[in-house]
Amino acid sequence: MIVHSHTRNRGYGAALKTGIRRAHRPVVAWYDADQQHTPNDLIRVALPVIRGERDAVIGVRGADSARQRNRVLGKLVLRYVARLVSGEYLTDLNSGLRCFRRNLILRYLHLLPDGFSASTTSTLLLLKRGYNVGEVRIRVRARVGKSTVKIFSDGLRTMQLILRIVVLFEALRVFATLGPRDAGAAKTRKST
Repeated sequence: MIVHSHTRNRGYGAALKTGIRRAHRPVVAWYDADQQHTPNDLIRVALPVIRGERDAVIGVRGADSARQRNRVLGKLVLRYVARLVSGEYLTDLNSGLRCFRRNLILRYLHLLPDGFSASTTSTLLLLKRGYNVGEVRIRVRARVGKSTVKIFSDGLRTMQLILRIVVLFEALRVFATLGPRDAGAAKTRKST
């Protein structure tokens, strides 16, 4: 194994992007270092990509997974906003266990943020571009160590990124969702 380090902490997404750029294999995986994931789940997530059955696979946390109670509401809100503006059913937006064909994710690295929301952004990008994205149920253990995620500020930043990605690929959907429900009725009320 080769370890690459930045001279200063540039963020979660920056570390992932550096690893992907320096990888030499056709398949790359994200596997968070907080001991939440198991090697067996990594294999289960990677196999459909290695076999060519999927372009990407996301490890989706099952009901028996450890959860951080202070994040449950925020994750529900993010999932709702993502579904509303993207029109896609997204089970686990920001799972830290996922696998991609390297040549595919390389195309979009410039759109991934350097911070926390690289997982959410990559999920939306691949879905909006029509790639064959699969899900595999995984069991996540309790995190070892302290998370650096700031619930409120990182949550807002993630919502901004969701909107940016969807606007980039489907601007009409966003503006139709945010606009008045019945534009004709609104004009009629103004003229009377």
